[in-house]
Amino acid sequence: MLFQLELILRMFLAASCGVMVGYERRRHHKQAGIGTFMIVCLGACMMMIISKYGFDDSGKFDASRIASQVVSGISFLGAGIIMKRNQNVAGLTTAAAIWAMAGVGMALGAGMYIVGISGLFLYLIFSGITRKIKKRDQVVIENYKIVVTSKEWIAHVGETIRVYNYSSRKHDGKYYLELTARFNTLEEKIAWEKDVLSQEFVIAFNAEE
Repeated sequence: MLFQLELILRMFLAASCGVMVGYERRRHHKQAGIGTFMIVCLGACMMMIISKYGFDDSGKFDASRIASQVVSGISFLGAGIIMKRNQNVAGLTTAAAIWAMAGVGMALGAGMYIVGISGLFLYLIFSGITRKIKKRDQVVIENYKIVVTSKEWIAHVGETIRVYNYSSRKHDGKYYLELTARFNTLEEKIAWEKDVLSQEFVIAFNAEE
């Protein structure tokens, strides 16, 4: 009975770890949130418990066979989160976090409490450090849809910023632009957007989400 309670404790700790990382991802508006990480970590913990103790009554068995499949099998969730838009790839960090949280759940399911909890807090600590580094020195790439009336401005749009995947079309005397712009800093991006919005020839300006 006490051993069963310990297994429940492992599952509770795994679910709690998933909630913590999911909350961290949600605060930064990432694709996967609290529910996803909680389920992944709890599920990995249960599969690890089954892998270790679910075959005690079957004689000789390989305790690692289910655990090894979790490592590769969890990748399908990560693949569903990674997206490519134009030349940019999004979701890699979230996919890696899901894979890592499966490891935390497996560690807790195996009874390696210190390893599992340490893995959680190391993720939270280093995630915060790397995010601060990125904010301090980060290249910003943004997609825009802009409607203008000035053909001259279109000819010189690439002189102030680096532009990728540029396209334009004319309809009813208006020019419809779609472009991907690269900025060296977030401040540079904000300043450019303010400058564009201040121009009288700009009819519509929409930075894509």
